[in-house]
Amino acid sequence: MKTQITSGSRPISTFLSYSREDTAKAEAVSQALKEKGLRVLLDSSHILFAEKWRARIDSLIESSDAFVFLASPASSQSAECQRELEYAADLKKKIVPIALQKPTGSWLPAAVRDLHLIELSYPLKFGH
Repeated sequence: MKTQITSGSRPISTFLSYSREDTAKAEAVSQALKEKGLRVLLDSSHILFAEKWRARIDSLIESSDAFVFLASPASSQSAECQRELEYAADLKKKIVPIALQKPTGSWLPAAVRDLHLIELSYPLKFGH
């Protein structure tokens, strides 16, 4: 039986923010979250051709229950990932940082530095 994580009677929706360099890992995380019963909002599957992508991303963030930030050196340096993270914080979204690699040094964005990170290992396992 599949576990369903819900908000009332509907599945919890989460926007997944990631760097293009981390696309394969983002797809794996998306699939794992879907298997846990979450509705995952991902730019690659929720933006139509010729749609104003930035406005659509903002709309997806606004409609989500939570914001998952895939933390990596690449996403931490991405201006678009930083903009999405700041927008989610401004909207007071629940921010869930998932570290794609062991966080070392100061590459983590300030908005997630004080949050408890979920660290991934491969094959994909959620842990800390």
